[in-house]
Amino acid sequence: MWLSQLTGPAREEADRVPEEHLKLQQDLQQLGLLPAGPADGIYAQETRSAILAWQNSRGRPVTGFLSNADASTLKQEVTTARAASSDVPTARDIPLQNAGGVYVVPVRINGVITLDFIVDSGASDVVIPADVAMTLIRTGTISNADYIGNTEYMLADGSTAKSDRFTLRELKVGELTLSNVTASISSVKSTPLLGQSFLSKLGSWSIDNNRHVLRLTGLGN
Repeated sequence: MWLSQLTGPAREEADRVPEEHLKLQQDLQQLGLLPAGPADGIYAQETRSAILAWQNSRGRPVTGFLSNADASTLKQEVTTARAASSDVPTARDIPLQNAGGVYVVPVRINGVITLDFIVDSGASDVVIPADVAMTLIRTGTISNADYIGNTEYMLADGSTAKSDRFTLRELKVGELTLSNVTASISSVKSTPLLGQSFLSKLGSWSIDNNRHVLRLTGLGN
């Protein structure tokens, strides 16, 4: 029988079950050595070329056949690459909207109301107007249990003012949702601000002035 005449890597490869051949082809695709598409488990010229390229670039014996050691190394390489890829924070680009010359970003508060916020890294907290706070109270999405206390803030003109602080259970920007964000209440006519109590929870954030987007990346520690 022809199988009995095979030796070394060729025999080890031939002894594998079809499912293993499929997985190894998919691993070669994952590494970009084999074009994407349905794997068939058949090692035709394209697959042989991919195996040769992998062996040559990794310093493995260049045989064109996947020995057991090759198969194990290939699998481990793909597993490591997948793990590294999953550790990379996903960046989310949120379109900014021009509102009277000021760029704002829509933010949904506690799942009940969406407002345009100015991104303000100089504000220590998220800031919402008093009438918005009253709406959240009426809808039952904030209660006395969410109240933190009050604090004193310095205004732009150097004066100070006290503000009540409470916990927002949820802020959603684009597809990113953060929980338990501290917010302060300002006057009815004030502008909502997306301050540090939200921004500091992110891994990183930036504003792309050319594309007019707010880029949010991951969550901080």
